[in-house]
Amino acid sequence: MENSILPLTYLRMLFKRKHLLVLPTLVGFILAISAIFILPKKYLSSTILLVEEGKTDNPLFDQIAVSTTVRERMEAIRESMLGWNSLMKLVQRLDLDTDVQTPEELEKLITNIKEKVIIKLRGKNIIDLSYIGKEAQMTQAIVKTITDIFIERNVDMQNQETSDAI
Repeated sequence: MENSILPLTYLRMLFKRKHLLVLPTLVGFILAISAIFILPKKYLSSTILLVEEGKTDNPLFDQIAVSTTVRERMEAIRESMLGWNSLMKLVQRLDLDTDVQTPEELEKLITNIKEKVIIKLRGKNIIDLSYIGKEAQMTQAIVKTITDIFIERNVDMQNQETSDAI
């Protein structure tokens, strides 16, 4: 008999103190709804790049052309990607500098883009590239352009190393 009374006792206590459960839930719900309308919209666009070691077609180059490891190449690409020349190329490709009047405004624009670009290295040969922006299409275009620049740089470095070895 005592075991059957315990669940009913707990149920009665819960109904007597329901305001302690309902009130915080209601306040949290109202705060969450208001935060949705107050906070500005931001979009995240990201891509994941897998960089693999290339195989040469000519067996004579296997012993001569010694390329750097993927990890070393990705570090170099990451360092050069956030450099002035790369970000300038990005701004010019997307025509982001149409409203820029002075060099200070251009520097501020490039610094703003640099702060919003997130490049993370996952594992030995995976790059996670992300950008956070206010416009969805522009955010996607920036990530696509940065990805294109990554691929171009990687191919250029590989071709340069091969031509140096030859």
